[in-house]
Amino acid sequence: MIPREKLHKERSQSLLVAMIYVEIYSQMQQKYDLETAAEKLKNFGRNIAKSYYQYYKPSKSSISETIRELALKIGAIKKLKLRRVDDGFTLTSTDCPLCVEDFEVEGQGPAYCYPICGILEEYLNLIFKDNPRKFRYKEAIGRVVKSKSCGADMCEYHYRLVEK
Repeated sequence: MIPREKLHKERSQSLLVAMIYVEIYSQMQQKYDLETAAEKLKNFGRNIAKSYYQYYKPSKSSISETIRELALKIGAIKKLKLRRVDDGFTLTSTDCPLCVEDFEVEGQGPAYCYPICGILEEYLNLIFKDNPRKFRYKEAIGRVVKSKSCGADMCEYHYRLVEK
């Protein structure tokens, strides 16, 4: 078993990881209705964040730079646009690592990128909890707005930031 510290240093996206995710996605899609499957996939991402947070904490001090760092280092998202909105921010990307074209799953299912949404959401929540004086937020609530896996030209996530 490879320790998570070493995994963090590895910058490769392996075919094995993609195949495992497709299998997990397929089982969620078959076992649950659309809404439940989406929530389970998002929880999958949250659990990854909780585990990974023990080994990696972002170094940036502003919320926007923290989000950019997380998207790149944890989500492997290189091409991203971050836009501030009234209740939080919107993140858009054309290179979501989970919305791959090579794998197709039968039937209509939730967006492939729910785990990415969950990872970023949980990471922000852990950061807010550990740094109450640094950030004025108590919670981030993320949702997938658009996904390349559902036919959009980009993936878009909206995160509502709840103030203390």
